[in-house]
Amino acid sequence: MKILLSFNDAYAPHAAAVITGLIRHSSQKLSVVVLYYDLSEETRDKLYKYYAERLLSFEFVKADLAPNIIEKLQTIRTQFYLKSNIDTWLRLFASSHLSDDYVVWLDCDIVITDDICKILEEVDDKYCVSACKEYDPLYKLKDVNACHEAFSEDFKYLMSYEAHYFRTYEYYGLPHNVSYLSAGIMYMNLKKWRETHLESRIVEKLLESDYAFALDQDILNSVLKGQFGILSPKWNTAILCRRYISNYDSSLLQEAELNPCIVHLGGAAKPWNEQFGGLYRKMYWDYRLDTPWPARPHWKRRLKNKYKIVNFMAKTMYRLKTFVRPQEIHPLVANSFMDANGQFLKKFFVANFAPRTMMGIESQGMILSAVDADESLSVVTTTKDVKPGSQVG
Repeated sequence: MKILLSFNDAYAPHAAAVITGLIRHSSQKLSVVVLYYDLSEETRDKLYKYYAERLLSFEFVKADLAPNIIEKLQTIRTQFYLKSNIDTWLRLFASSHLSDDYVVWLDCDIVITDDICKILEEVDDKYCVSACKEYDPLYKLKDVNACHEAFSEDFKYLMSYEAHYFRTYEYYGLPHNVSYLSAGIMYMNLKKWRETHLESRIVEKLLESDYAFALDQDILNSVLKGQFGILSPKWNTAILCRRYISNYDSSLLQEAELNPCIVHLGGAAKPWNEQFGGLYRKMYWDYRLDTPWPARPHWKRRLKNKYKIVNFMAKTMYRLKTFVRPQEIHPLVANSFMDANGQFLKKFFVANFAPRTMMGIESQGMILSAVDADESLSVVTTTKDVKPGSQVG
C-alpha cells in the first residue's frame, strides 16, 4: 500500500508523527510518497535518512503546476481563519504527478490508532474516491423522533452546519440529495481519475471559482457530485462533530468514538497544541519522540516556566488593602510597588472583577501594570499625590 502526504517545512514534524504511527500499526511494510511544492532539501534528507529503512519505499515528488493554477491557489477566497496553502491542494493533482494506480491520502493533523491496511476492506473501486461522509442531506428523512432528540441537544450548532452546507450546495450547484465527503482521509483510485479525466475537470472548476469555503474539499465535492465510495466514520473521527447530519448509523458513530482507526483533529484543536488534552495528545507525543524532531511538548516547557514564576512570586508576596473599602488586591511583587525609599507607590487598580482565590487568599481586584522589555514589572502610578479612591477615566 502506498500512502500519499503533502506538507511544508512547518508541518514536517507532524507528518513525521503520522509516518511513525503508520509504521507502528501496519501489518505490512508501507510505501510513502510526499508530493510537495515547498519542502526544503534539508527536511527531505532528514526524513529520508530516518525512515527509508523502515518503509518499503520512500520518495519525494516536486509538484509542477501551471502559473495560472498557482496564482489561483494563492488568491482564492476562503474562510477568514483558513489559509490557502498550495500543499493543501496537491492531492487534487496526484493523478498527473504519480504513476501509481491507487494511493491512500492522509492529512497530517491525525493520530493513527490502527492498521491502515484494513481500509482496503471498505474500498469501492468503481469510484475515483472512497471517503467518509461529512454531510448527507438525506438525514432529514430519518424518523421524526430521532431527529427531535438530536436537535434538542445542539440545535444552534447543527443549524450553523446546515446553513453552511446549504450555501455550499447552492454556490456549486450540487443536487440537494447527494452526500458531501470529507477529504482528510481518502482512498484514491488514480487509474479511475485518469480514465474519467477527473483532474482536468477539477482544474476547470477551480479556475472558474472565486470562493472555496473548505478549499480543495469544496472543489472536489463540486465535481464528484456525491459519486464516491463511503468509508465508515472510524477512519475519520472529524465526522463525529457532525454526527447526526452525516447520516451514519448510530452504531457506526459509536464505533468511531470508542474504537477509531484514525483520529482526525480538524480546526484549531491539534494534538500538539496546549489546549488539547487526553489520550490522543499522549499518543501524538509518543509518536513524535520517534521522529527526526523528538522535541519536548512546548506546553510542558511553558508550564514549567509558569511554575517558576509562581514560586518566585510566592516568596515576595504582599497583601494590600485599599483605602476605599476593605478590598484585597494580590499577588504583588514587592520591589515593583515600592519607590527608592521603600515606600509603596500610589497605584491604579480595577475593583470590578469577580473575586478569585489566589494562593489561598481571595483577590478582589487587579493592579494596573506593564511588563518591560527585560520582563520586569512596572506599575502604573500618578505624577503627583491624589486622594485615595479617586476615579480614573
